[in-house]
Amino acid sequence: MSAPPEVDPRPVVAGTGPDARVRGLRCVVCGYPTAARVPACPVCGGRIRTDLFGPRGRVFAATCLRVRVPGRRPGYAVAYVDLDDGPRILAHLRSDCFSEGIPGDCLPAVGSEVELVGVTEHGDPLAVVVPTPAATRSATPAAAGSAAGSAAGSAAGPVEGERR
Repeated sequence: MSAPPEVDPRPVVAGTGPDARVRGLRCVVCGYPTAARVPACPVCGGRIRTDLFGPRGRVFAATCLRVRVPGRRPGYAVAYVDLDDGPRILAHLRSDCFSEGIPGDCLPAVGSEVELVGVTEHGDPLAVVVPTPAATRSATPAAAGSAAGSAAGSAAGPVEGERR
């Protein structure tokens, strides 16, 4: 007896650069978006249709992984990204500061805007942080991260999706 085929749980990214989009599903009854491959809406059980999501979204949470995984160099960042009008996905982040050996010092703040640009060499969704006007004027990646963090955590209260 053979083993059942393995299903890749990662979202499917179509296109690269500004044309990158996640292929997913949306419920025709309640509008719920998902990147998972499901036969019916996980919320209401309604009929689903294919849809494209992205390329922009906001960081829900981000971290730097320093664990050795075969085929990957330790010190890479991942983030849960809430795609605009779409589902939350796990994406790898591309950042120049990781080449300096200081991973984690320039992770995007919760609420930072990111944009899908394609997939990694391993097939994972890949995103880049969209520079804010304050971060564009900044000279260092660490300062850009703190500028984005202070903008996201303003006195107006928590960023959407953030709990306090």
